[in-house]
Amino acid sequence: MPKIASLLCFCLLFAQQLTAQEESRFYIYNDQFVNGVPSGYMGSNDGKSIQTVELCNLNPFEGEYCLKFSADGTEQWAGMHLLAAGKWRAQCTERDESAFAQLKGYVKYSFYARADKFTTAEIGFGEGGEDGYAERELQLTPEWKKYTFYVGDVQLESVNSLFYVNFTKATTIYLDEIYFERKIRKSKTKEIQESPKQTITLQPIKTTVGIYNGKQAIFRENKPYFIKGVGGQVYMKRAKEYGANSIRTWSDENAQQVLDSAYANGLTVMFGLWAQHERHGFNYNNPEMVKSQLLKFKKIVQKYKDHPALLLWGIGNEVDLFYTNTNVWFAIQDIAKMIHEIDPNHPTSTVTAGLDTAEIRLIQERCPDIDIYGVNTYGDVDKVAAGFTARNWLKPYIVTEWGPTGHWEIAKTSFDVPIEQTSAEKAKIYKERYQIIKNDSSRCIGSYTFLWGYKQETTPTWYGLFLEDGTETEVIDELQYSWSGKYPTNRAPTLKNILINGKTAYQNIELLAGTTAKATSDIADLENEAIRYEWQIMPESTNKKAGGDFEEAPLPMPDLLLSQKGNTLEFEVPDAPGPYRLFVYGYDAHGNAALANTIFLVK
Repeated sequence: MPKIASLLCFCLLFAQQLTAQEESRFYIYNDQFVNGVPSGYMGSNDGKSIQTVELCNLNPFEGEYCLKFSADGTEQWAGMHLLAAGKWRAQCTERDESAFAQLKGYVKYSFYARADKFTTAEIGFGEGGEDGYAERELQLTPEWKKYTFYVGDVQLESVNSLFYVNFTKATTIYLDEIYFERKIRKSKTKEIQESPKQTITLQPIKTTVGIYNGKQAIFRENKPYFIKGVGGQVYMKRAKEYGANSIRTWSDENAQQVLDSAYANGLTVMFGLWAQHERHGFNYNNPEMVKSQLLKFKKIVQKYKDHPALLLWGIGNEVDLFYTNTNVWFAIQDIAKMIHEIDPNHPTSTVTAGLDTAEIRLIQERCPDIDIYGVNTYGDVDKVAAGFTARNWLKPYIVTEWGPTGHWEIAKTSFDVPIEQTSAEKAKIYKERYQIIKNDSSRCIGSYTFLWGYKQETTPTWYGLFLEDGTETEVIDELQYSWSGKYPTNRAPTLKNILINGKTAYQNIELLAGTTAKATSDIADLENEAIRYEWQIMPESTNKKAGGDFEEAPLPMPDLLLSQKGNTLEFEVPDAPGPYRLFVYGYDAHGNAALANTIFLVK
């Protein structure tokens, strides 16, 4: 009898625990679509490339089924929304709020995800004029992984799109256990006991600038802190593992999540305040516009100034690029002064495009509350130290962006197309330039390499240190060695050349439309692993911008690839005249790749 009673008590307790869990979660998918209708397909061709399998039984994370999404890559982008109302909010003319999910009080958004191969996708919730959340560069791997995002500061009173996913390439991903979650308050005592595990205490860690052993330095908790940083908000765990200690952001987008993630991974944050640019239409002669921007930044500073991951404030990024109105420096000073008044624990900086005598003089004269100079420089990184000396800059500086030789400063073909360095050439350049930066120990207090992530800028591979699916290149190996003094156990492949009909891009390759051509590439692996070659042809970008502004990537032309054998490709020359790029990617078995592209002109 006692055993039966004990068993009944256990079953009752277990049932109560399940009930509490069910009450705390609002499920979107759990072996089936629990809430919402997958009716919001979208894309450059109305999402016709998307396929959805609701009851997929291929290795679900939990239960019998998982959710499968596939895109065949025929659309430039494609995705779908899971809509609570079964149709877009804009189409709900009656505005029946009961058709939407009422999620006030929910603070977390979670799901499990995996992919057939390393993949980048955008996943989130919210559509149209409603508040929501998006993780735009979510890195998925072949293994199941749980993703949880804090959404307590998002308006969730009336949500239509409960889940959405966007793709930009051919890919297949799997999802399971998608739900919103809220906190169940069992007792005041229990809540207090659990709170340290669930929240980050807003206790600032003081950062100062000063002199250490006769040299300019930045101090964190009164200890010298040389910045070994990355520009970007992804792969934070990898950055820490490889020896980095800080990340740089450019704005307050997803700031809470970024700061929390950085802190969890032992990284600090150079927090960017995106001061508007004259070239984008901002008028620094308009006092109302300037005041509005200042007040906006004041709210941001007040909200995040006590976060323990915060290292310093970055006020503006390249506001001097293509500008004429130097009144911007008065606005930068007002922002820096405001920060000093309300945040005594963190220094200020501003960032210019390259190093120029006029900018240094203007910042010296007009921005006395700027503590640190930030400079973005690429091919001229070796001139920075001498430049600050010649212009009598007495405060510390950070190289806030550095990397490969820029597309504006590199050699071009005879038909005026910039020639991108190979991954091997970039690895050599990164190693050399990091040492150049480190050598100016009298004033340089660190750097942020660019870009810790992936982006289209001139090409899809010029600046990103990762491929779109998270694959790493030889550059990462050299950065890890520069930061930690150790190379990874498994090194990335290295590329020796890429040729079309035996010629390099420097030999100005010209091909006749409609003919066939032969390409070869020589890629080696230190561990003698087999290399898997992938090729891609795309037209030269016609959507090139300046200052890192968003660019549309050209569409690949897979039909031109005729046959491939080992490291050799035979391809058809496009019919339309103009410049094109041929890309080669050589993959090892450990998530690394060598890569390059060469240019040819169709006549």
